[in-house]
Amino acid sequence: MEDDGPTTILLFGDINDDIIAQVCNVIIGEQYRPEPKEKIRILINSPGGELQPAFALIEVMEASRIPIE
Repeated sequence: MEDDGPTTILLFGDINDDIIAQVCNVIIGEQYRPEPKEKIRILINSPGGELQPAFALIEVMEASRIPIE
């Protein structure tokens, strides 16, 4: 059975380098799949964290060829 829905990324907990690196890897990896999904959905539940990793995630999201909601 093929799933035509969006790729969903769950982001819970503090924003830090390690967790944002994982999220960015999924977003970038999705760009190079033979048949990428039509969109990526990120669900965030975080009390906050570090700003630099958050800005890195924003830049990767803006550069994505796949729409992110």
